[in-house]
Amino acid sequence: AFVMDLCPYCAGSKRAVKELIAEDDRYAAVDIDWINEKEHPEMTEEYDYYYCPAFFVDGEKVYEAHPGEEYDSIRENVNRVLDAALEA
Repeated sequence: AFVMDLCPYCAGSKRAVKELIAEDDRYAAVDIDWINEKEHPEMTEEYDYYYCPAFFVDGEKVYEAHPGEEYDSIRENVNRVLDAALEA
């Protein structure tokens, strides 16, 4: 997942991952690489996204946050990402 420091949507996605793992331990098997795009800008060049967080599973974008997104939506989308990762 591509993230940025001080990003409220990134913080929400990390919170959602923790909550979802606590509810379903199958999600603990999903290895998420939290890539800070400011620290590793070279890694962003091969991916198509604009907003953070942006989650990719096997190179395919599964979720990209959007401005004004509420936490419930972030959590629902992170749940989709985890499900997609388990199926990959």
